[in-house]
Amino acid sequence: GFAMMNVMAVSVAVWSGAGDITRDLFHWISVAITLPAIAFCAQPFFRNAWGALRVGRLNMDVPITLALVLALVTSLWEVSLSGEDAYFDAALTLTFFLLVGRYLEHRARATARSAAAELTALELPRATRLTAKGREAVKVSALMPDDRIALAAGARAPVDGIALGAAMLDRSALTGEADPVAVAAGGAVCAGEVILGAPLNLRVTRRAEDSTLRRLAALVEVAETGKHRYSGIADWAARLYA
Repeated sequence: GFAMMNVMAVSVAVWSGAGDITRDLFHWISVAITLPAIAFCAQPFFRNAWGALRVGRLNMDVPITLALVLALVTSLWEVSLSGEDAYFDAALTLTFFLLVGRYLEHRARATARSAAAELTALELPRATRLTAKGREAVKVSALMPDDRIALAAGARAPVDGIALGAAMLDRSALTGEADPVAVAAGGAVCAGEVILGAPLNLRVTRRAEDSTLRRLAALVEVAETGKHRYSGIADWAARLYA
């Protein structure tokens, strides 16, 4: 952004009718600002374009790289011949706004990764299983369907199950709903929900790896890593354009 604004300011003087020597001086100042800025800031586009070309593909970064390289080469050739036209400001402006777009995309993906990590953090390592001999602490991964577990007030359900009594649940972690929800005996309880008010016994219906919480985290992960359908259209258009 700094390079773009300064080269644009220099370009205004050229567009306003600067003479031959002054114009050449301003052009070479633009060269001194532009080349280091492009060499450093446009590296993501150059790397991605080279990676695609090495495997015989064309992606969106290939035409971007072509545009930058051709603008710079054409402008340098023109400046070396004391010509009037140079496009350093255009190359810098293109790089700046493309980097803004990449940054916003990175922010969105980081938010999605954070959401998946927060859901995974809700999983519990151990639970209290009810047996004929009494209570025993077991790993949540060892719980099987039809096992019965005891949950204290304020505890988070480790697996999906059926409530063996009435309860109040805090489902905000999964649904975003802040108000407690009343569940009667026989109602469904999902992993990640918090038991409010009184203790509750739960009959397990799904193993930990099949719980609603785990599936929700997996969906967020897929959404974060998956390619949007419009990306395929963009790549197809990029191939035609390149």
